[in-house]
Amino acid sequence: MYRFSEINDKNLREVKFFLIENFNRPRIFWEKSILSFINYKSFSNQKNFGYCYYFNDKIIASIFLIFDTFNQAYSLSSMYVDEQHRSKTISFVNKVFSNLKNECILDFTATDKAKKLFNYFGLREIHESVYIKVPTKFPKNKFFKVTEDESLKICKNKNIFYADNMRVISESNSDQNSYFVYKDISITKSNMLRKISLLIYADKVDSNIINDLSIYCWMNGKIHIDFIKDQNFKIKLSRFSVLSKQLSPSFHGNSELSIFDF
Repeated sequence: MYRFSEINDKNLREVKFFLIENFNRPRIFWEKSILSFINYKSFSNQKNFGYCYYFNDKIIASIFLIFDTFNQAYSLSSMYVDEQHRSKTISFVNKVFSNLKNECILDFTATDKAKKLFNYFGLREIHESVYIKVPTKFPKNKFFKVTEDESLKICKNKNIFYADNMRVISESNSDQNSYFVYKDISITKSNMLRKISLLIYADKVDSNIINDLSIYCWMNGKIHIDFIKDQNFKIKLSRFSVLSKQLSPSFHGNSELSIFDF
C-alpha cells in the first residue's frame, strides 16, 4: 500500500539513507547538507523538510522543500523516485503540489526529464543556464572580504541564511557600504576544489560592478558565476538552470545552491 507522508524529525534519517543509496554523491555530501538543512529549518520556521512516499512502510520517493525566506518561495530539491515505482511519479508530485497551492515555487535542475515533469505542473524555465562572467575592462571598484562575524550580521539583516563556504565582500571605495554574497561551489562531486563562486546576493548589479567582481574573483583564484543577463562578456554554463512558478528572481540566497554542500 502506498502512503504519502511529511519528512520530519522522525523519518529524516531514513530519507537520508534513501538519498545516499540512490544519488551519485558521497555520503559526506548528504550528511553535511542535511545538517545544514536542519539548521536552516530553524532559521526559516518551515513546518517540515518536504514529503516522501512509502510502499509497504519503505520509502520509494522523496523530495525536499526549502522555504526561501529571501524570495518567499519554496525551492524543490533532491527529488528521487525508486525505479520500480516510477509509474507513481506524477501521483507523488501531484500530492506535493497540492500542498503548495498558491505558493511561489522554484526548482534548480539540469535534467530534461525533470523539466518536462515540472512543466506539466506549471513551472517554466526562467534561466536556461548560469553565466561565467569574463572581465573585459580594467576595474574601477575595489573590494575586501568581510569578517565572519560581520558576514553573519549582514546576512541576517538581509534575510539570507549564512551557510558553510559562503563569504561576504564589500565595496571599499563607496560612501555607503554595498555588500555582495558568494557561495563557493566545488568543481567536482567530491566536494574538492571550490573554485566556482556563485553570486547569490548583490546590493548593486550594474555591468561595471559585475565586471569588477569577476576580476576580484579571478584575483582570488575563483570563477565568478551568476544568473544575471547583462552586457558583460559571458560563457553559458548548463550545470544549473532554474524553473519557476509565479516568480522570476535574479538571486537565490536561500536555496539548495546556497544551503547544501555543493
